[in-house]
Amino acid sequence: MGCKQASMINLVEGIAASNKALKGLAVKVTVESGETVHTDFDRIKDALLDWLRTRGAVCGALEIEYEAGESSWPQIERFWVNRSAADPVIQALLKRVGNFDLCMVTPAGDNIRRIGFELGANK
Repeated sequence: MGCKQASMINLVEGIAASNKALKGLAVKVTVESGETVHTDFDRIKDALLDWLRTRGAVCGALEIEYEAGESSWPQIERFWVNRSAADPVIQALLKRVGNFDLCMVTPAGDNIRRIGFELGANK
């Protein structure tokens, strides 16, 4: 019996560009063949909630980057627009952070789309 490889998720914390007293978090998701944006949502959500619990009020910027083929970009964008509007946990989390960038990049890195959300107080 074979086992399917899950998407790779990497977390990198740094200083928020808008305010050096705040922390930023970058989440990079590498989507494997046959997976969708839904596949790793719970893992991403748990990582974001853990980050907020650990860092509290100093959370000031968030970027979620998907490495995926361009054909999946509209699905990724719709998913996060819908989640930011309809999922109360994600909505509260993103409002607390304030600024959220959704970035999609091709596996070769030759094409990028970035969408910015401002959902909370501008820190």
